[in-house]
Amino acid sequence: MNKQVELKVRVPQVEVDSGVESVQLICKIRVRLIKKLPKVEWTENKKKVHVYKNGSDQPEEQHQVYRDWTEMNEDLLKTGDLSLTLKYPTDWDTNTYTVYSWGENILMKKQVELKVRVPQVKVDSGVESVLLPCKTRVPLSEEAKVEWKDEDNNMVHVNRNRSDHPEEQHQVYRDE
Repeated sequence: MNKQVELKVRVPQVEVDSGVESVQLICKIRVRLIKKLPKVEWTENKKKVHVYKNGSDQPEEQHQVYRDWTEMNEDLLKTGDLSLTLKYPTDWDTNTYTVYSWGENILMKKQVELKVRVPQVKVDSGVESVLLPCKTRVPLSEEAKVEWKDEDNNMVHVNRNRSDHPEEQHQVYRDE
């Protein structure tokens, strides 16, 4: 007897709004596998997002963009919870994240797809003004430069050294 079975594995999806404090990418394994688990690594587009090895986090092995923005459960060796918390996700974090755990060989590979929704602001034509929300992960320094551009790459607004610079704006947006 010969029989074929097609197996389809769905990648779990997590959706959050931009601006939330954190999002958790869930990954749990059976506790019996824990003894064979000296390393856990979360990646995104070949970048190391979070590395746990020999009983502790290894921030020096992580891509610099993620060093202060991720954390894992401290009791993961007891609980089997390998979930990753990503702090202050933005639309740039939208991607598929992969977690590997291994001893001598890869014991487990799991993917989680994260979609960070960009706020949609709808207004009626002709309204006097509209506020476009934007929050940063870290406080901006005194020397920071913030630029707003439209879909045609025209400069809408410039703020540098905590003051506006209308002379750098596209003429359509001056005095607006």
